[in-house]
Amino acid sequence: MDLFALLLVPYAVFAIASAATGTRAPRTSVALALVPHLIALGVVVRLAPQVLDGDRVAASIQWVDLLDLSLGLQVDALALVMVGLIAGIGILVVLFGAGYTGWSSKMGPLLGGLVAFAGAMQLLVVADDILTLYVGWELTSIASFGLIGQSHHSQAARDAARQALITTAAGGLAMLAGLVALGQATGEWTLTGLAEAAPGPGGVVELAVVLVVLGAATKSAQVPFATWLPGAMAAPTPVSAYLHSATMVKAGVYLLLRMSPVLEGTDTWTPLVVAFGSVTLLTAGWRALQADDAKQLLAWSTVSQLGLLVTAIGIGGEEALLGALALVLAHAVAKAGLFMTVGAVDVATGTRQLPEMAGVWRRFPVLGVAVVLCGASLAGIPLLAGFVAKEEVLAGLLHQDALGTWMAVAVAVGSGFTVAYTLRLVRAGLGSSAPAADHGVDRPAVAGWRLALLSWPAAALGAISLVVGWFPGVQDRPVGAALGVIAEVSETPHLYLWHGFTVALGLSALAIGGGLAVERWLGVRHAPRLWPPAPAGTFTRGHDLLTSSARRLSSVTQSGSLPVYLTTLFTVLVVVPGIPLVAAAVEEGAVRGSPLSIGDTMLVLAIAGAAIVTERTDQRFAAVLSLGAVGFGVALVFVRWGAPDLALTQLIVETLSLLLFVLALRDLPQRFGPQPAAISRSVRWIVATCVGAMVTTFTLVAGAARTATPPAAELMAIAEPDGGGKNVVNVILTDIRGLDTLGEITVLVVAAVGVALLVGLSAWREGQDLTADELEDRATPEETPGGGAEPMGASTVEGEVGR
Repeated sequence: MDLFALLLVPYAVFAIASAATGTRAPRTSVALALVPHLIALGVVVRLAPQVLDGDRVAASIQWVDLLDLSLGLQVDALALVMVGLIAGIGILVVLFGAGYTGWSSKMGPLLGGLVAFAGAMQLLVVADDILTLYVGWELTSIASFGLIGQSHHSQAARDAARQALITTAAGGLAMLAGLVALGQATGEWTLTGLAEAAPGPGGVVELAVVLVVLGAATKSAQVPFATWLPGAMAAPTPVSAYLHSATMVKAGVYLLLRMSPVLEGTDTWTPLVVAFGSVTLLTAGWRALQADDAKQLLAWSTVSQLGLLVTAIGIGGEEALLGALALVLAHAVAKAGLFMTVGAVDVATGTRQLPEMAGVWRRFPVLGVAVVLCGASLAGIPLLAGFVAKEEVLAGLLHQDALGTWMAVAVAVGSGFTVAYTLRLVRAGLGSSAPAADHGVDRPAVAGWRLALLSWPAAALGAISLVVGWFPGVQDRPVGAALGVIAEVSETPHLYLWHGFTVALGLSALAIGGGLAVERWLGVRHAPRLWPPAPAGTFTRGHDLLTSSARRLSSVTQSGSLPVYLTTLFTVLVVVPGIPLVAAAVEEGAVRGSPLSIGDTMLVLAIAGAAIVTERTDQRFAAVLSLGAVGFGVALVFVRWGAPDLALTQLIVETLSLLLFVLALRDLPQRFGPQPAAISRSVRWIVATCVGAMVTTFTLVAGAARTATPPAAELMAIAEPDGGGKNVVNVILTDIRGLDTLGEITVLVVAAVGVALLVGLSAWREGQDLTADELEDRATPEETPGGGAEPMGASTVEGEVGR
């Protein structure tokens, strides 16, 4: 448990500390933001020898014993790889964020938000039980909402944050429903337990598959839920570099990897996951070709690459899953580097439009090297990490059935798109016809340490892509151990730079050649609007339609009429539980009661008559008196049935209520005004009669349904020896439930103090609003007709009394 606390707690602590110090001490804020990531890397180093050998570290925090609810945490090889990825990329993003904000006051909220999001993501990947997983999942959605909408003055940022939150939160609810259905079907409520149970196809499990995949699809931006991610480019670039490369969008992929050994045996898993992945791969790649904004290009590129990952997971198999795991790392490294380069160019030149970026790589050669290396890895160019991973994915797809072969072709086509739009980005900054400095947006202040912080994190990521591409064996142990968590491994897996002349290599060559041809056709000029058209307003139109429909429905169901509300409520009460209750009671003869005496009968009839007068009279004073008669009649019922204390309480309450009503009647008309006929009088009589019959039946049935011995005898027996009183009710109030009574008294005292303060404040404000002349007039005694003076207000009081 100590290791989990060491991993998770610093993120919460240092997120607050970094945000708080950012406006006053930016450099301290950067140092604080780095601490939790460094601690997380230390935990990874500490656990690596144990976990990568196939062991698993787990802990559980008991929450609700009676419900057997606990917060389960675990670190296996897959979780360890994700923890290291989140922390490693997080360190570079923090450094880049410092350069991006330029030690400004924006640094604190930005870095604090990034650290908080990283903590939520770490909780998600180390969660073992369903509840903890869902908490981490929703915390990432909430944290991303704040980060995307950080520029709250921007309407585009607010809309993008809202879309991301609604989409991912709705998917989270679907995922939770699916996981709960799996838990009900298997009796297992942890991810490790579900993996061991491996539920078969059919029944509720198939529905659970659909719900879990929908949840993952929303978070990993699969079509048709993909538009939130390009919209999220309204966020600052450090947010894009982190959330949309190594963390937020990888949450859905991580969930699919976790659930693949649980659900791969079902009938729905492969068709549904492959459909999402393949459509997303091709559609988003095609959309990326049409982007002139570099961040939009990278956003659609991210969506396309996520489609590739989802496709590989859906097909499954040892090779495809090994390639998918390697591609998770390669894509995170390359995409974070590309986002950083685009963000650095935006800060340095004020533009990220491809036609306006000519010559920018020559001005910033470190950024140029970074974009070439990261872009080549993303495009699957040989000797880079992305090539090694995609080759493994293609080999795994080709070794499957016919569906896998078709998906290999789709991956090749999508990779061709990737080559084309990546070359557009690289060539945009290499042109010489119109350098970015000529656009009047040059920012010579970006130099020195700030330029280094903007450039070198991306360059480091590019170097990692190159080293891993040349020496892919360096990732064999972590990636192979992670594969062992989600698949049966026949032998120690290895990643190779060269597999020989294979069909997979041929598909890669075709993808590169096709991408070069498409890029030559597009060039760096403004990309044509190709089919299909951009569905940028789809979410907005759907959201507006939903809200307008809700308003129209609310205008009907929430009319503002109290009679309508009460009639609807009572009708449902009578129809749903009332009719079955009465029918069952009559059929089983459950309604039993003792006969009333003559006195009781007369008293009940008097109360009923007073209630009828209250409803029928049109005079307010008569209605108040008859309502008081009902209350006093209830007090007499208490007296006849041996409850004098209750009768006294009823008398006091009823008397006070009657006095308050009479005081209020002074300023009201004598008669009730005409009431709108929202509900006819006859309908209200019918509903009221039915409610009365149902409540009476329920009372009689409940009174006759007791099987256990009433506690009254025991309470009476202990009242005097234990409570020191012969009045059982008083003993209950002061001893048995004394704390409850104390709480009630406290509430009444607080309410009384609040009312007194409000009355005093109102009088003070009234005095503040008076002019000096009015105050003088109030202080001067008024002359009476008899020549004497009397205090101001006496005549008013007499007039009120007379009235």
